[in-house]
Amino acid sequence: MAPAKPVEPATSLLVLQEGWNVLHSGAGEPTQFATLPLSDSVEAGPLLQAIDGDGVRQILIPVQADFPEDSLSAGVTIKRVEVPSEAGGKVYAAVRCELPRLSDLFDDVVLDMIHAAVNHPDEPVHACITVLDEWRALLRPVRIKPPSATAVGALVAELYYVAEVVSRDDARRLDFWTGREGQRHDLRRGSTALEVKATLSREGRRCAIHGLEQLDPPEGGALYLAWVRLEQVPDGPLSIQALIDRLRNLGVPAQQVYAGLDERGLPPGSAAPELAFELRETRVIQVTDSFPRLSRTSIRNDVPLNGITNVRYDVDLDAVGVTPLGDSEVDSLLHELAGTSSH
Repeated sequence: MAPAKPVEPATSLLVLQEGWNVLHSGAGEPTQFATLPLSDSVEAGPLLQAIDGDGVRQILIPVQADFPEDSLSAGVTIKRVEVPSEAGGKVYAAVRCELPRLSDLFDDVVLDMIHAAVNHPDEPVHACITVLDEWRALLRPVRIKPPSATAVGALVAELYYVAEVVSRDDARRLDFWTGREGQRHDLRRGSTALEVKATLSREGRRCAIHGLEQLDPPEGGALYLAWVRLEQVPDGPLSIQALIDRLRNLGVPAQQVYAGLDERGLPPGSAAPELAFELRETRVIQVTDSFPRLSRTSIRNDVPLNGITNVRYDVDLDAVGVTPLGDSEVDSLLHELAGTSSH
């Protein structure tokens, strides 16, 4: 017999975000809970979205028996609460966001918990603790020094193209995102690869190349270079969190997204600056034999390379003289990376 297909919760990231806005705009007395019913239930009743008098966000899971509380994490805890009602008090397991700065990450964690709870309606709290343990394995001590604006912009540009590819794939796969695994190119499917470069400069179209192999196409395949000009602006539409939200709303599992960011040097909960950008310009160019670059094959055979490391150079795209891909060609490339047809 085939295993039962998992139940997909009705609660989405957008539902949670809209619910928090409603709750925060109408919070009650300091000692009271403000609640909204969610469309998902367990055996003991429907789940609730809530904030308490201190503004602490939480998801309330109704329980019929004692359960183990969980306070092992500083950011997310599971505690017993009793919510007053006209019929008396009802006991819930409250999944609480203890650190307001992690509220976006909290949404992703509780979405996974809700999925586990509705698929284990007889033991929803135990299922939630299992999910929290999995997240704890992903969340590790993070670096104190935040990344620079240039580094954040580079990751925003990469995530922008990751989301563009995912949006063309009904299966919502991330297996093409090879840059997160430390491979040579940022995005690749089969023998087609895309390397993404970003700049915050207002002038010129230069990009930094790292190593003698970064602009080498896959064996027997094709390499494309995506160049992105970003401008840092307050409340811009492009940020790391905005692109995480886009991937989550497209249906990509949260742990896959955060694991990819972790591999790119941005662990969940790290002190990444909340920088936002606007997209000013993009160009996608195919790296052919005529494209100027340094590689092991382009250097004379009589030049020894042993001991040469950390090769870095800039390419001026204005001096390359290569015509960028048109919109339809870029769309076809993104479909190819998604493993889908553009027709």
